[in-house]
Amino acid sequence: MAAFHFPWLSCGVAINLIGALFTAAQYRPERARKIALLFVALTVACTIAQWFDFKTLIVHQAGDGWKWLPVGILEVDAFSSPLLPMIAIVFGLTTIATMKTKVRRFSFSSLLVAQAIVLATLCSTNGWIIIGLLIAAESLLLLEYRSRGKSMRGFVFHLLLTTLCLVAGWTLITMAAIGESRHTTGLALLWLGILIRMGFFPFHFWVTDLFDSTTFGTALLMSTPLIGAYAAIRLLFPLSTDWMLNATMTWGVLSAVYFSGMALVQLDTRRFFCFIFLSQAALVMVGASLATPMGLTSSLCMWTTVALAMTGLGLTLRSLESRLGRISLNRYFGMYEHTPTLAILFLITGLASVGFPGTIGFVSFELLIDGTVQTYPVMSAFIVLVATLNGIAILKVYFRLFTGVKHHTTINLRSRIAERISTVTLATLILFVGLFPQAWIESRYEAAKDLLSGFTTNRTEIVHEAMETQFLGETN
Repeated sequence: MAAFHFPWLSCGVAINLIGALFTAAQYRPERARKIALLFVALTVACTIAQWFDFKTLIVHQAGDGWKWLPVGILEVDAFSSPLLPMIAIVFGLTTIATMKTKVRRFSFSSLLVAQAIVLATLCSTNGWIIIGLLIAAESLLLLEYRSRGKSMRGFVFHLLLTTLCLVAGWTLITMAAIGESRHTTGLALLWLGILIRMGFFPFHFWVTDLFDSTTFGTALLMSTPLIGAYAAIRLLFPLSTDWMLNATMTWGVLSAVYFSGMALVQLDTRRFFCFIFLSQAALVMVGASLATPMGLTSSLCMWTTVALAMTGLGLTLRSLESRLGRISLNRYFGMYEHTPTLAILFLITGLASVGFPGTIGFVSFELLIDGTVQTYPVMSAFIVLVATLNGIAILKVYFRLFTGVKHHTTINLRSRIAERISTVTLATLILFVGLFPQAWIESRYEAAKDLLSGFTTNRTEIVHEAMETQFLGETN
């Protein structure tokens, strides 16, 4: 494995942990926010630098070259290297867009720790490390529940169930030989644990509770990186059998349809966003479960769409909450006159998430539909239905929030400079990649081919070992 010219990965994780210590020691929330912005900016610089360094090395895998760091602990490939700067930008823009009305309720130290965990997860290929970091990321949310005095029963039940499935499943997989019943049981447990972590129906209760009980920013940052999908691609799909891939695709499509229908009837903005996000996340798993170059490419492209478009949509709703409080959709608000910038970003990010032409989501949906239409034409029709229902839901909420009445107020509700920076940055990324997608698609296609080569090798070994086990059993 090649080594970077500088240990970018270790520095990116360490910067966040050091920044968390500095922000935790601050008593003034505004000062903690400024310190967090500094460390988040350094993280963005490190992740972008590692991406360019990886491109110059022209290798399949690269890691830090520190002698004290064991080989394989922190490494990236064509799949994970571009994800690091994307996730760092998401965390950075969320920090920038946090207004003074939110800083007292938003923990910047927890934000930096969460970013360190997510980056470390995306730099890992070892099964135990990925599972441990998944559990650590969710355990961090318990502090948020406790600080806000919210009931933790539902979330703790989900955490224990997910932990049991992941740990027991991976233990059986590593201890048993391929083809044994214990290995098959381990695969089934790992599969179930990842689907619970992704919030597939009917295990989505913990995600809706997360958006209801924690701050919007925390729920947003713990959801949009999709580290559950990362675990699926790294650990589950290379070992999955055909029936497991087909079951994942079918379950994912049906979950996406259900979530899009739920988004259409919600009267709370957070729950509306939650169900839109869950439907998009399910489609990421659908594309990956196709196990074809086009299908996996569509999944990786959809991943980028979810990370950028859904973050922008969430930040827009979060900014409106800072002005109006918790928003109910049972009436019109007429906010366009006061916040036209947020209205434009809402439309751009919302329509991008459902594949509107000229945006980042258009190519993702086209690839996903093309990847399924030849083999599973019924499933492709359901994917179109998901995009349609989500589009109707987004336009419905847009009209409720920004039109309908004239909003009278004596307070200046216009967008602040920090909000404009976040909105312009996200809108530029969404539209630029949507209008000039060639380099982005080529990057994701190369990553998909590398991943599929590993999938093919592992599944060939599974078949051979299963046949050998069966032959030995018949001989005995």
